[in-house]
Amino acid sequence: MEKDLFFSQDDLNSFRSWLGLNLHEMTWQGKNLTELEDFWSILFEKDLTLSQLVARITQTIVWVDSGPLASWLSWINQRLFVYSFINSDLTIHQLSLRCHTEIGETARILRDYFIEFHPHLDDPLSENFQISHFIDEKSEYTFEIVKNKIGQLDVSRGSKPDEIMISLEITLFESWPKLLARARKNFSPQTMSPQEAKQIVEGQGHLRIVRDAFVIVIVGVLLVFAIRWLNQRYEKFMTDSISIYEPQFEWLNKSLNFKSVEDINPQNVKIAVKDIDEVDDSKNPFGQILEEERFETESEVSVTSWDELPRDFDQANLEKSDYEEKNSQGYRENRYGNTKVYRVMMKSVDMLKAKTSLKELMNQYAVTQVDNVKPGMSVPGGMYFNLYVPREFLKEFIAQVMEVDDSILYESQARTYRNPAGKNRVFIWVKDI
Repeated sequence: MEKDLFFSQDDLNSFRSWLGLNLHEMTWQGKNLTELEDFWSILFEKDLTLSQLVARITQTIVWVDSGPLASWLSWINQRLFVYSFINSDLTIHQLSLRCHTEIGETARILRDYFIEFHPHLDDPLSENFQISHFIDEKSEYTFEIVKNKIGQLDVSRGSKPDEIMISLEITLFESWPKLLARARKNFSPQTMSPQEAKQIVEGQGHLRIVRDAFVIVIVGVLLVFAIRWLNQRYEKFMTDSISIYEPQFEWLNKSLNFKSVEDINPQNVKIAVKDIDEVDDSKNPFGQILEEERFETESEVSVTSWDELPRDFDQANLEKSDYEEKNSQGYRENRYGNTKVYRVMMKSVDMLKAKTSLKELMNQYAVTQVDNVKPGMSVPGGMYFNLYVPREFLKEFIAQVMEVDDSILYESQARTYRNPAGKNRVFIWVKDI
């Protein structure tokens, strides 16, 4: 690097005057003026180079935990770039090296300053300060070259009268006393060389990279454990939600044992004809009376007409159905029961719409769920509803359900347990097509 730019006391005074700071407003009507002057003299010590001053300002920004105060220090730092460019023969490339800033960022800071005071020159200023690499010929522009290309520029002020930063009450922030104390402790006269300044500026970047990498690793590990925990919780929830029917053989007499087969000689068995006539088969060997019963309940019957639904469901439960005798497409299972239930087999191309419509019908007719499985439970291939429907609304409810989408209604006889008083059980299976 070439010889650095030194700032004498006169240069520092000129820079402060060029900024146009409103010290009266910045120090709470002048009450904290002494503290601000002390901080300024410590930060901008005379006979320091541009690199050392930039390093000091950068370090103070690291110490600050207040956003507005950090913004004010960054604004001072950027204005120092601009002042050094205007009042020296440094090129944009040389300025970026001394300020330890990317050349593109340095050019942007200079362009923003000039456009702030010359908005009508936006296009030529943007063209001359659009630099992405030091090999660009525009990186060798000095302030005199820029003036010759664009024209006369007003650089007599570093800020406008309505600039917020020149009146910001920095001495009222909570972090101000800590910042002043650390500045007094760390910035002793002539203790920072250009090499140390470079280490301060670049070291913060290295530490930031290490910190960010560490945070990413920690967040990644936490996400893995969180996803694993959520999967376990969801698996447990699904396991508890699914109920599987297991047959109960409570009627089985476990005291009965199989006996060995004994050879019987037919010649020793004598049966008279009169004995056969007197055989009473009304009782079985276990002492149970056998009575001839006929079950004619309907199971898995497809209901194809509303006329097949009984008007009075209480009375219909006591009657025998002759549906199979009248309808050739009826289907009977080999199971019998004493509780009438209805099942709706529905096909739908829009599951969300179907689910929403069924939920609205449930609310409209005061329909409740049967077990711990919530209505609309997703199953492979679709979803299902297990509901109790008030008997007074049953026919109307089923009619409304059948209009939701393509559906078939089945009437069944269950043998598990009876319906609650005044309610009928309705299953709705929705198949996703």
